[in-house]
Amino acid sequence: MWKIVGTNGWSSTAPIASQGAQFLTSTLGYSNLSIQFDLETTAQGEGKLAVEYTTNGGSTWSLAPSLNTNGDAGIAAATNTTSTNTVQGEYFDVTGGDLWYNRLTVDFNSVAGVANNPNFGIRLVNASTGADCVNSTGAPLDNTSGNWRFDEVDVDGTAAPFPLITTQPVSQVATVGKTVSFTAAASGTPTPTVQWEVAATVAARGRPSAARLPQPIASSCPAPWPTDMSTRPSSPTRWARLPATRRR
Repeated sequence: MWKIVGTNGWSSTAPIASQGAQFLTSTLGYSNLSIQFDLETTAQGEGKLAVEYTTNGGSTWSLAPSLNTNGDAGIAAATNTTSTNTVQGEYFDVTGGDLWYNRLTVDFNSVAGVANNPNFGIRLVNASTGADCVNSTGAPLDNTSGNWRFDEVDVDGTAAPFPLITTQPVSQVATVGKTVSFTAAASGTPTPTVQWEVAATVAARGRPSAARLPQPIASSCPAPWPTDMSTRPSSPTRWARLPATRRR
């Protein structure tokens, strides 16, 4: 659980998005993202909370859309389009006082750039400043006390398919001087590549949908075979390796 409190409590003079908590997390290999969290705000805690997100590790931040309270009483997803003292867009508006508000949700499924991103992050911050600042009961802040508490901050998503060999090369016999083709394929996210090695030399490199190696038959090696085929996506933690045979 995280407890957020200003130096002397919540301040109505603090700029928008200057008080709160920040969470940076990679979403590599995941899509259909959403976040959920539990919030408790004390009676004098700031009553307006904005969710912002970053796709570049925190260099810039944008206001998150698609907020949902899942029916919790005392809190609503509100939208501001007029006041310059509140974020322009959606925010959570607390009016129920000192309570826990559970499984507040933000849906990022339609937001470009957040899926499969190592530099994704969110922050939960004050949505207002100045005259728009109110506590969790709707009264003006006293500027001397109040805090937020967060629990169960989750980033949820759908895992991408693990790289998988879908077509393996098949042994062939051919006449000296003729050409044979060896075919292999792999699928997954990130898209794997297929690399062939013949006599310890890389002979061809291609995408799994067209990983085909034409190889002329020579008298010194009547039926050469790829010595190795690998699928290695950009993430070093997800890779598969298929040993192949070599016939002489």
